[in-house]
Amino acid sequence: MTIAYSTHRPETLSRASLLMREHASIVLEEPETPGFHAMLRGEMDIEEYLLATEYEYPAFAERAAAMLQELAATRRVIQLDPYMDVLVSIHEFFTDGFGPADLEPDTVQAVVYDVEHRWTTALLNYYETSGTRSFDDLVHAVIAFARVDAERGRMRDAMRARGLLGLMHGDDPLPRPVYVEAGSIHFHLLNQLSRLLDSPPRVAYLMEDVSRRVWGRRQVLGPGDVLTMLFTYFPQYDKPRAALLAAQSLIHVKIQQKEEIVEELENPAPHTCDEAWSAGLAMALNHEECRELYERISRLPTPHARRLAEKYLNHLGRLPLRHF
Repeated sequence: MTIAYSTHRPETLSRASLLMREHASIVLEEPETPGFHAMLRGEMDIEEYLLATEYEYPAFAERAAAMLQELAATRRVIQLDPYMDVLVSIHEFFTDGFGPADLEPDTVQAVVYDVEHRWTTALLNYYETSGTRSFDDLVHAVIAFARVDAERGRMRDAMRARGLLGLMHGDDPLPRPVYVEAGSIHFHLLNQLSRLLDSPPRVAYLMEDVSRRVWGRRQVLGPGDVLTMLFTYFPQYDKPRAALLAAQSLIHVKIQQKEEIVEELENPAPHTCDEAWSAGLAMALNHEECRELYERISRLPTPHARRLAEKYLNHLGRLPLRHF
């Protein structure tokens, strides 16, 4: 088994394709969606399939579907995200007229609902707090959200690990070797699989060569990712570093590129490079500098916020930042 860590950005697909071709089975990190296997078999147009689903990054989704359609001719391709499948079933349950009180206690549906409800509440609190312009309250809201986000991630990874184990050893076991898609910070999945399997999975970071060049490590992780990882392994962590990472994440989220960027010859990895730039700028600031800069950029459009943030860092006398 290989766990491939990456993001849903177009620049990752050529690397994913090369690695997927070394495997007999491909397990995607996504819930089961109607029409998926019909699309893979060519019985449904990719455009029609995508219209019936919800993908945050359309360019990535369209290219990924075409790639998987080709690979599925000689490989087994499946979707696996049990947590999200349970969440979909809960939404359908509520659509049928039932409510949270109707969920059977101590069932997986009840446990998932509890975590998801607290996750959604923390997220809404963050959005509501962002309108108050109180930096300290917003930092606390980020910490609260990251803490429950880490709990949600642990549960999601644990459920996915058990699902993978069932697919490996069930009545219709996955042909090996198996490629497992994973988001950038889903390291609890690796921990779980290392414990459950006879031998630990191989780990691949799809953008490692670029990340090492622009970031110095195997993948670029922003302050929010680091904060979530911190709470993943230390749920009760309550030291000043948490507040610093939360403050830095407010800057990072404000200045990073949100829209999909299609890779070009001049820069075949624009998202990885931009993540390194925006995360590097944010993580160069201390807590009070984050406060001062956030007050200046919080109401600005992203392009203006990016320019002002770079000027602010240069004004502090820090090393100039490259636009890779």
